[in-house]
Amino acid sequence: MSLLPNTPPGPRLSSVTLGSLLASVSQNGYSRIMKTLEIAVPDDLDLTAGATPEELAGLASMAFALRLFELGKITSGQAARIAGIPRRRFLLATPRHGIPSVSWDDEELAAEQAAILKPL
Repeated sequence: MSLLPNTPPGPRLSSVTLGSLLASVSQNGYSRIMKTLEIAVPDDLDLTAGATPEELAGLASMAFALRLFELGKITSGQAARIAGIPRRRFLLATPRHGIPSVSWDDEELAAEQAAILKPL
């Protein structure tokens, strides 16, 4: 079911539609219930060159998860589930994409520092 109205024919840059709930098995073997996103791209853009549809879906899922995590919209655990990988692997991937794996404000940082310096 598309949430977008019918659009006239012609070049489209992108559109997103929410699909029905989908049960799938992620790369780590866990079953998950997910909503699906469909991204339309121009016909003249060949995204499939050298990649399978599954590989493209994995790239899109990871990019989506990374961006939502970077914006603070979701936790690292939620992002890992979207990407279909273990949380540890997701957190290790964030620096490779220029995204910090943690984001502490001054108060949180001071509390962590105090805990480290506190005598046993």
